[in-house]
Amino acid sequence: ASRIIEAFVRLYQKGYVYKGKKTVFWCASCETALAQAEVEYAQKSSPSIYVAFDVALPQEKADAGYALLIWTTTPWTLPANRAVAVKPDGTYVALKGTDGKKYIVLAELADKVSALLGTERTSESYPATTLTTWKVKSPLADQDVPILPDPAVSIEDGTGLVHTAPGHGAEDFALGQRFGLEAACPVDGRGLFTEDTPFQELLHKSVTHPDTTRLLFSLLGKRLLKETAIQHSYPHCWRCKKPIIYRATPQWFLNMEHKRLRAEVIKAIGKTGWLPEASQERIKSMVETRPDWCLSRQRLWGAPIPILYCQACGDVNDTPGLFEHILAEFRVKGEDFWFAPDGAFLADWGQRFPCPKCKGKELLRDPNILDVWMDSGVSWLAVCKSNDTLTYPADFYLEGTDQHRGWFQTSIITAVALTGQAPYKTVFTNGWVLDDQGRAMHKSLGNVVSPQDIIKQWGADILRLWAASTESLVDVRVSPRLMDAHAENYKKIRNTIRYMLGNLCDFKPHGNGIKDLADLERLERYPLAKLNATIAKVNKAYTDNDFPGVLRALLDFSVHDLSNFYFDISKDRLYTFAVDDPDRRATQSVLFTILHCYVRMLAPILPFTAEEAWQRILNIMDCKDPLTLCGIALDAAESVHLTRLPQWQKPWENAAIVADLDMIGTLRTTVNQRMDVMRKEGVLGSSLEAQVTLTVPQSKYHTLASWEGLLPTIFIASEVVLAPGDKIIDDAIAIDIAKAKGNKCQRCWIYHECVGDDAREPGLCSKCIHVLFPA
Repeated sequence: ASRIIEAFVRLYQKGYVYKGKKTVFWCASCETALAQAEVEYAQKSSPSIYVAFDVALPQEKADAGYALLIWTTTPWTLPANRAVAVKPDGTYVALKGTDGKKYIVLAELADKVSALLGTERTSESYPATTLTTWKVKSPLADQDVPILPDPAVSIEDGTGLVHTAPGHGAEDFALGQRFGLEAACPVDGRGLFTEDTPFQELLHKSVTHPDTTRLLFSLLGKRLLKETAIQHSYPHCWRCKKPIIYRATPQWFLNMEHKRLRAEVIKAIGKTGWLPEASQERIKSMVETRPDWCLSRQRLWGAPIPILYCQACGDVNDTPGLFEHILAEFRVKGEDFWFAPDGAFLADWGQRFPCPKCKGKELLRDPNILDVWMDSGVSWLAVCKSNDTLTYPADFYLEGTDQHRGWFQTSIITAVALTGQAPYKTVFTNGWVLDDQGRAMHKSLGNVVSPQDIIKQWGADILRLWAASTESLVDVRVSPRLMDAHAENYKKIRNTIRYMLGNLCDFKPHGNGIKDLADLERLERYPLAKLNATIAKVNKAYTDNDFPGVLRALLDFSVHDLSNFYFDISKDRLYTFAVDDPDRRATQSVLFTILHCYVRMLAPILPFTAEEAWQRILNIMDCKDPLTLCGIALDAAESVHLTRLPQWQKPWENAAIVADLDMIGTLRTTVNQRMDVMRKEGVLGSSLEAQVTLTVPQSKYHTLASWEGLLPTIFIASEVVLAPGDKIIDDAIAIDIAKAKGNKCQRCWIYHECVGDDAREPGLCSKCIHVLFPA
């Protein structure tokens, strides 16, 4: 709290803060002023009325029954009317009513208004410059008011003549300031008419109550020409969700023009990184048009406004040293002492710091508190500037799109005013979470999806998986139904880890792991090259805050490179080779290396799953000594969250192997499709029953021939035969699939002509005999 108070004091001392009477957003329910960031817009039904302001001057127009016709949706503001605004370069015409009176409206809107009211358009016209010499009788303000030029008058709706109440509208207030109008506000903090209203019938009536609206209509009498209702977007209080009013009251403001603050903030916005880039223009346009910031609130809780007044003359007591004394007290005692009912400290302070103007020694506290956006807006001061281990400005701010008018904006305004720079280097804006029908969640709609309910049913990691899979920059949807797809993706990830862990049960990386990359055959280097590409994609995605990109890379690696290919073709070595066979240990070394890297890449998104897997990895490692496997160093930190993301390894890159096996993998897909057809026709059972003959054009023959010994493993067939196809057209490979020769080995299920040759195990092939009966 002391930092919040300090920020206000420093802004005050630099001349940015002033006290003045302005029209502000006011919540009659909460009985307090609201800042722009505390206002939400929602649909509201309002009365739409056309009211005649009878001409008072010139006299001949008054005698002839002329009137200016205004349109408003806030009839309760009519008692505070102080002028009528016209478009400066507009031309106005007279409409003749059935009552014989002449009603003046803007020419562009005359036909529309005439059709609505049943009047007749006349040939009379008046330039706005003529109307500004007239005066009209304000029907509920009980006085004559001027006609004033205002470029902001709209030609889209209404009549082109705007009822102006400086005490009840920001634009009206600005116009009133230019022409010296009274900012009358006969409405109190509860939204009730006060004694200042000209009609005692309105006294203590709520301005928004339907009964009050009907009473206003009754007071207007025949001057009310038309009354309907419209649905329109209207400001509501962000806390109580009720419609607000506009009300002129004395408040503390931050001056956006002092020392060119607005321009300096816009300059700082341009030097900041914004994700997405479009959000830079969003906040810039808001700063360009925002009014001065209303800092004070009429509430009993919050950070107090540290201003003391002289009871004798009413001026702010800014005696040198007083503000520093106030700040010192807040740092030691906190803010509670300020709110002590007896205010005992005021007498002592009055003696020590008498009023510099009249020397009065009796002090009064400002009764208001600071806007809560001031609290969050100086969080950079309370965090980065109060901790020697942190740097300023902060590297990163993250919040939703609404914070362009909230936290992002209040932070940069205060920071630029006090430090001359933005409090952040980069701002990331995430979207909103909606229900599965695309609606915002509200308790009143009953469509709130509780994170606790999702965690209870699916677990925290699946909720995190959903969050990471969404495009953070746009609105996203969530529901129990939509979580099923993410649960399926989680299952794929978990099964990938389980497969690797299951096949490492007898593996001790320090004892029987393959340390050097050169000791791995080409088929084992391929998944490492694919892992390397995945590491590069994942690191870039994390750097770009592209969490869906991280998941896409990991899922693609899991499903396509591992489950559909490497896991599939490595089962024979893992399950049927001798325990310590070099090829089997090579496969296990690759699996362990992949697992070690895979879990680390997964840790930021699925922390619990990754930690669970990491502890299994530590169990596999027979000691915590430094470990080198497949050409890289692998650590044994006690938690995966104490490790770093794996890095791209140049030695793992092998474009030739990747190109060869990508081509062979495509061919494998075609072969599998042919086998599927033959299985459905009952010709084949397992793919190991097949002998695959490939007739290959000369352009591809050399490549396939270099892999010939491994092709049965890759195609999971008992035999693959290559035949040259010099006469093949279009460079295509002809595929022929037949029943494999020989008998099925009962151990490896591969068909061999040698099955039955060894009497010790007549059902096994020679490879399996060698495993069971090593020489």
